[in-house]
Amino acid sequence: MSASAARHRDAPGRWSAALIDLADLVLARTCAGCGTGRTRWCPGCATHLGDPPRRRDLGTLSVWSTASYAGPVQTALVAWKDRDRPDLTPVLAAALGRAARCALSEIASDDAVERAVVAALVIVPARSSASDRRARGRHPVRDLARDAAVGLSRRGTVARVLPVLRQRRGVRDQSGLDARERAVNLSGALWVPPGWRGRLVGRPCLLVDDVVTTGATLLEAARVLRDAGAGPVVAATVAATELRRPPDLAGAVRRAD
Repeated sequence: MSASAARHRDAPGRWSAALIDLADLVLARTCAGCGTGRTRWCPGCATHLGDPPRRRDLGTLSVWSTASYAGPVQTALVAWKDRDRPDLTPVLAAALGRAARCALSEIASDDAVERAVVAALVIVPARSSASDRRARGRHPVRDLARDAAVGLSRRGTVARVLPVLRQRRGVRDQSGLDARERAVNLSGALWVPPGWRGRLVGRPCLLVDDVVTTGATLLEAARVLRDAGAGPVVAATVAATELRRPPDLAGAVRRAD
């Protein structure tokens, strides 16, 4: 890509960042983590996104996350997703990008695979319910995925965001369900339409979401991508909840089937 083309490609991102910074001043936004005035994300809260990403093994899927879903990070994610704080997307996307690079290192184990990942990576945002999208008036996880893709591309990994996941049937509200109930609730709920499958065949996929709780959503999404012919699948999130005992979600899904 020429320098001129690169400048044109990066210009929207620079303008968006400048407009967000201007809005912070005009609207006097407070830090989404602690409420400090005139900043969207203060240096103190930024330390909570500064630890090395951690890996969660879900058996058939590994998930890398940058922070624990607690304290300022939890407060910020709730504000970003449900309290009209899309200005946090660049902050959270940077954290997601760090987790994504760790996840991708698992499937880029040799030079040939690394070249394939760099050339053909597909980023798949987790699917949210239609009611949630209507209530929010936007697709926050898709926006997060797109910003993370820009960051990966600047580091040499050309990634395409493809929102290929569709909901086949309604599911219960996940809040209040334990790990096994979530797995059963989501089993068979997602699918990839035939028109998208040709763009997945053999290609490495990175599933992204804002937070992993039990992992049921990401496990079901990974299963559907593999059934559609995708290559290796890994996952990354901004944050992860703490699990007392790793659940046998794959076993729960098999029994539900």
